[in-house]
Amino acid sequence: MAIQEATRNMISGLQVNTDKFVFTSVTEDMKKWKQKGWRSARGKDLKNKNDWQELDQQLQTAEENNVNIEWKLWTGGEGKNEATNLATEGAHLNN
Repeated sequence: MAIQEATRNMISGLQVNTDKFVFTSVTEDMKKWKQKGWRSARGKDLKNKNDWQELDQQLQTAEENNVNIEWKLWTGGEGKNEATNLATEGAHLNN
């Protein structure tokens, strides 16, 4: 949702703080998955394949609109509950 809003509002820079799974998936794995037809290294269909494809499309749209996205690994700690609450609230807005 943050990527969509940044693109829609022509925000030039966005920092996305996320957990290790999403960070690694976006910064390392997505390119490989895409090249393999959205399949894992073992050749199996990805779980949540549609979600990853949608994120890929949003990232492409953001790039086309000159939105610079910086991915940061967030390890928790201070603000964890607030971040969880905001993410949950954002998920409800999207439905």
